[in-house]
Amino acid sequence: MQLATVEFRGKEKLVLCFDGHVFDIERLWKELGEGVFEVDMGFVRDTPAFTMMHYLRGGQKAHDDMRWFHDIIHGLWERGQKTAVFGAVYREDEVTFLCPVPRPPMLIHLGENYPRLFRQEPLGTAIPACPAYDVVPGYIAAAHMDPLIIPSQVQTFGGHGEIGCVVGIGGRNIDIKDARKHIAGFLCVLDFHGGGEEVAETLDYEATRAEKLALLQLFRMRTRSQPMGPYLTTPEAVGDPYDCMVQMKLNDERVARYWTAVVVAGFERTISHLSHITTVLPGTIIQLGMMSSFSIGFHGKQDVPHNAVFGVEIERVGYLRSPIVLEGHLDE
Repeated sequence: MQLATVEFRGKEKLVLCFDGHVFDIERLWKELGEGVFEVDMGFVRDTPAFTMMHYLRGGQKAHDDMRWFHDIIHGLWERGQKTAVFGAVYREDEVTFLCPVPRPPMLIHLGENYPRLFRQEPLGTAIPACPAYDVVPGYIAAAHMDPLIIPSQVQTFGGHGEIGCVVGIGGRNIDIKDARKHIAGFLCVLDFHGGGEEVAETLDYEATRAEKLALLQLFRMRTRSQPMGPYLTTPEAVGDPYDCMVQMKLNDERVARYWTAVVVAGFERTISHLSHITTVLPGTIIQLGMMSSFSIGFHGKQDVPHNAVFGVEIERVGYLRSPIVLEGHLDE
């Protein structure tokens, strides 16, 4: 099952997605649900402005009810009874996708998360005993087909594809054995990198690696630089999140592929570790980090192809696309 948050005619909507169409859940419930369906859908009926956060906070009951509702709508659609959902269904190109969780409370980005990195480090740096991650503000989350704006100071930049998870029910002191129950679904993420090196070169001293990383985070926080989506794909549809192929694409041409299995720390370990430090909130998004040393990179803006679009396709999860726009050329 795939869910998304879209904007249609100026209103934010939670939708079901399949067969290249999006289905307006709130409108479908109003038109088909009351007096027709006998299953308790109170979490929809009691919430006029139904959003992804209401779904995430609803836990297993919200998921089960949504799964049931999805099967009803999918059955009507497959049997050709499309008039039953007429007026509440749109083509994907008729709506604007938002980040599946439009205002995530927290973004957790796992860094240095693939074993080969440690073999490349001098003196054989040991793999850390606990997950290495940084916390970035949720407002940098962007959406499918949002322009990825490259700041004017940045000359060398790039991106790589990652799989991310969205926390449903939050909590504290979560045992690693129970952490999977707190995952509401998975999504595609494009991790933008660049900027730290250029600014570091303007300093009157040699910047440390930590300082360069801090400068990179400042560039990330200047703009919405973490495209995510387009869907929240539920766990039963994804299966094993550590057995998915990730494909990096440039203008829809595949340039690299790798597997989600090649990581040091997984989602469960990260959720458990984080919950022993602070409260993990519903809607928190965790990026699994680089699974390969490969990323699409440009060493000068003159190298950027015309109308270039980064793409991240993850098996059973979705296909995220992000146009590259140089700052000052947004209207071109």
